[in-house]
Amino acid sequence: MPTTTTTYSVSVQNNGTYNASLAIYQVDPNLDDPNVLTLAWLVKPSTSGSTTKFTWGVDYAFYWSEVDVPQPGSTITSTAQRAADLSASNYVEFSRADGGTYQFSQATSGGKEGVMYIHQDGSINPEDNAYIGLMMNNKPTVAIKAQPNTKTEFTAHPAYYLVYGRIEPGEIIDISEYADTALKIEFNGVTNHDIVLTAKNQLNIVS
Repeated sequence: MPTTTTTYSVSVQNNGTYNASLAIYQVDPNLDDPNVLTLAWLVKPSTSGSTTKFTWGVDYAFYWSEVDVPQPGSTITSTAQRAADLSASNYVEFSRADGGTYQFSQATSGGKEGVMYIHQDGSINPEDNAYIGLMMNNKPTVAIKAQPNTKTEFTAHPAYYLVYGRIEPGEIIDISEYADTALKIEFNGVTNHDIVLTAKNQLNIVS
C-alpha cells in the first residue's frame, strides 16, 4: 500500500481582480527529459475575496495513460495505476499486453531508496501514445511518453509551483508561460504556508 508520511498544506487568500483557478504543479529537477509533460496537479476554483486551502499527503503511485494530443491545454487522467512507495515498492515493469493494452508488473524494491523507477520493456510501441508517470495524492503530476527498452527515474523531492489562471485539473501546462508569475513554494522545516494573491494579481508568501 502507499505510505503516507508528512502532510503539507497551502492556504491562499484571493485579493485578485478576477475569478479563476489556483493550481499547483510539480517539477522534478532531476528528470532530464525535454519531452516531459508537466500537469496541473492540484486545482481549485477561486473567487476574489475567498480563501482556498490545499492539503496533501506524500503518497505515491505509478500510472499510465493514452494521450492522443500531448500539448498544452489537453488534459491527462490515469488509465491504470500501481501503488508505490519510496523503498519496498519503488520499481515496476511496464509492458504491452496481448490485445494492445498496457500493464504494470507488481511493484518491487529496486535501485536507490527514494527514487521511483519505471522500466519499459521491448514490447512498447511508441505509436500507441502510451504515457507513463508518477501520481501523488492520487493525482498525476507528470507524464512521459513510454519508449521501448528504457528506464525512467523520478525523484521524491519535486519543486512545487503555484499559479493563478483558467486551468483545468490534469491539464498539460507550458511552464514557460508562467515563468514570470508562478510562485515557487519550498517547505524547508515547515509543512504549511499562507499565501496571498494581491490586488495586482501577484502571488506572495505571507508565512
